[in-house]
Amino acid sequence: QGSPCLTLQYAFSQMVSNDVLIIADGLYAGAVNDLNNNIKNGSNGAYTIIRAQNDGGVIITSAFDIGSGSTPKSHIEIIGLSIISIEGKSILLIFIFILI
Repeated sequence: QGSPCLTLQYAFSQMVSNDVLIIADGLYAGAVNDLNNNIKNGSNGAYTIIRAQNDGGVIITSAFDIGSGSTPKSHIEIIGLSIISIEGKSILLIFIFILI
């Protein structure tokens, strides 16, 4: 178990395949807290897991674009996060969101 990180971006930079990041409940905004391709890929049988401390307790209001771009993502599970898009639409990821 590691130490708490100040930003999600820094936490993602410290992760390796098969790590589990538990995000403390709260509101996360701004570029240092976005999910834009900052999450490292997992592998077969070694998923990278991003989960809320409590389902729906983590609200991210910054970018969410982990599946596109020049570095496609795979083998990632995202569990229990609320993500509010730029358009103000809310997506609650209480289910398991898996990229394989």
